Amino acid sequence: MKRPTSTLPRGRATKLATVAKAARVSIGLASRVLNDDPTLSVRDDTRRRVRMAAERLNYVPQASARALREQRTRVIGLAVHDLSSTIVVDLLEGAREEATARDYMLLLTDADEIAFNVASRRLYLGGARIDGLVFQDGHASLGETIDEIATRMPTVVFNTPGRKLSPGVHVNEHLAGRSAAEYLIAAGHRHIGFLGGLEGSYTNSARLDGVKAAMADAGIGGLLHAVHGDWSALGGNVSLERLLCDAPLATGVITANAMIATGALAASVHSKRSVPDTLSIIAIQDSWIAGFTAPTLTTVALPLRELGQQAVRSLLTYIDGDDVKESQVIEKDPEIHVRQSVAPPVCEPERVSD
Repeated sequence: MKRPTSTLPRGRATKLATVAKAARVSIGLASRVLNDDPTLSVRDDTRRRVRMAAERLNYVPQASARALREQRTRVIGLAVHDLSSTIVVDLLEGAREEATARDYMLLLTDADEIAFNVASRRLYLGGARIDGLVFQDGHASLGETIDEIATRMPTVVFNTPGRKLSPGVHVNEHLAGRSAAEYLIAAGHRHIGFLGGLEGSYTNSARLDGVKAAMADAGIGGLLHAVHGDWSALGGNVSLERLLCDAPLATGVITANAMIATGALAASVHSKRSVPDTLSIIAIQDSWIAGFTAPTLTTVALPLRELGQQAVRSLLTYIDGDDVKESQVIEKDPEIHVRQSVAPPVCEPERVSD
């Protein structure tokens, strides 16, 4: 897909003098208003007039205007939904490596700040501070916001197959879910629970579909019980309590990410279902924390470093105006990292009829 015409560099940036003339004030006064000079005493209607003129004329500060004329700042953004999430570490490492190798600087930012804070989004869209943005999709419903950004600057999304204006880069989420379920089934589990993130989000749905496919193939599709919450440890804690209340026969649990799994491990202690003696847990997504939980956490490791690298690679190709595939899947498959949190169920697995 080609980069939208609306994101191509503009030939000339609006000058401060043009804004001042439109607002019927001096250049000096316009500058002080737009730079939020705390010592400035001016009527509110004058201040509004200057800001409205600047917004109408798409004015950006002088340094940014100069960057627009040069067409590059050589800075790109990476926006993720939770800066404390374990997904960030490997993803950021891959993205930073690729950006540095191509003489770009990478700035990490909060996707929710851009999505829900109008002032922050305006700064990104109109400030010419970055050449493009890699944005985390798939964990929430932010389609309109992403489309708005993508019409104003080159944008690549990750965790989804892509959108109309923004190419997508993702891992094989379906295979990750299938692999987790197949691992539990091979260990002898039949009654399996799934602790998901946001219900209806692409990532959650794709991983759950993989679990369903594996269980259907094994003839135990009717024994799956899914509980949805959010992507946090607290969400996993609450979800496991609900699961064990609604499906007490569950002996194996798949969590949609590692943070949910840490919360589930804590909840298992209070529920007196010890892991892995009476309850096995496997998480989709590996993390450094998986080796420090008690017991250590078995995971399905996703190629997040490669995801970060490819997302940056695609964005820079997009910035250059070259063709980019609308949807790209990282070729490296998910891998099981075996640790201590999965064991065969205590009771003999019930026989599944042919």
